[in-house]
Amino acid sequence: MGIKTVAAIFSWDNLPKGRLPVRADDYLVWSAYMKEELACYFPNIDQQRVHIVGTPQFDFYKNQEVFQSREEFAASNGLDAHKHWVCFSGDDSLTSPHDPLYLNDLAENLKVHKNIQILFRPVPVEGHHRYVDVLEKHPNIVLMKPKWKQGNMWNTFFPYYEDIAVLVNLARHSAAVINVGSTMALDFAQFDKPGLYVNYDVKPDHHWSIKRTYQFQHFRTMDGLNPVGWINSPQEIESKIIQAIESPFLVGPDRIKWKQKIVFEEEGILASQKNC
Repeated sequence: MGIKTVAAIFSWDNLPKGRLPVRADDYLVWSAYMKEELACYFPNIDQQRVHIVGTPQFDFYKNQEVFQSREEFAASNGLDAHKHWVCFSGDDSLTSPHDPLYLNDLAENLKVHKNIQILFRPVPVEGHHRYVDVLEKHPNIVLMKPKWKQGNMWNTFFPYYEDIAVLVNLARHSAAVINVGSTMALDFAQFDKPGLYVNYDVKPDHHWSIKRTYQFQHFRTMDGLNPVGWINSPQEIESKIIQAIESPFLVGPDRIKWKQKIVFEEEGILASQKNC
């Protein structure tokens, strides 16, 4: 029909995980790294049609209008402003079926530390039903329910503006984020906060293994860098969390380099304001 089409590559793992079902006139990617990926997977696409624009996903972290003080954020979410906060970010059940066990391990290993609160943010597209038993068992876990419009499929779930503000302040005021290979490590890197990736199996005889997770192509963006901390056993949880709180510069010291490799961010210009 002669209508110009533009394809936006939505996330840092989309190109290696899937195929482009249609061809567009232009393509928007996050960075030079992603442009090279697109050229590798689709050499027939004219590189002049591929534009490096960053991603609006991280624009909100620069919007001081949504910033709250630590005290304000604590008061509006039932938190203790005098405690250290660590965020456990949940994955969907396909990506990480054992997340409740990892959250339980985290809570068990931190329960002697009365000055630490665990802030649990479940993945928005699934809710927290898998974690009910863990939440009842550990009162030191604070549930931070995402405020999203619920849909029937992944592409019909959308965050309300108030949820974006919660996420921004969660990353801004928490000491670190813990999860299984999530993009949230990049979210926290926006404020130079360390990310810790869980890296041990809890059910060795299960068909799913943590080792497979970190073999996905998009984790090769870490090659030559030390961008996150690794929790390789339950016994390491306590020491790694304390280190992230007391010496965050020692945990994933290359997180800013990693972020800059994956995400192009032009000084003073938001991705949502760019013209191609």
